[in-house]
Amino acid sequence: MTQPIALTVRYQALWLLPCSLRTLKKVLASIFACVRSFEEGRHLQGIELHLLSDRDIALANSTYLGCTGPTNILSFPGGSESPGTLLLSLDTYARECLLYAQPQSYHLVHLLAHGSAHLTGLDHGERHATLEAAALANLKRHPLADLPVDFGE
Repeated sequence: MTQPIALTVRYQALWLLPCSLRTLKKVLASIFACVRSFEEGRHLQGIELHLLSDRDIALANSTYLGCTGPTNILSFPGGSESPGTLLLSLDTYARECLLYAQPQSYHLVHLLAHGSAHLTGLDHGERHATLEAAALANLKRHPLADLPVDFGE
């Protein structure tokens, strides 16, 4: 098995993140553990997160999905020997925080939980929403001191 959590920074706008890369890995590890506890997630060998610009994610969106323009997160399920891959646009993430008036920490964990649920092969629907909510609830029950998440309560 490969290392369960890996980060690749392809865009140096890290000031857009509400936390350090070390904390981001902890968040991803928490989400990964939760996703693996679901039947759909048992095959998941790990998560590779790539931090990209809008330009780079728009290219991936066009190349792999035939869609035009940037998006917030793309998910590519891995195989039995390879981790799933998440591509996160830091530009779109930052814009959406303002657009949706969501705290940065909440929107970040929400996007990562959402993308990780897709890594299991689930499309949008009740089971996907359940898995995503469980990953968020896990972070709520076991908060990280270096990333306080405002869950809007």
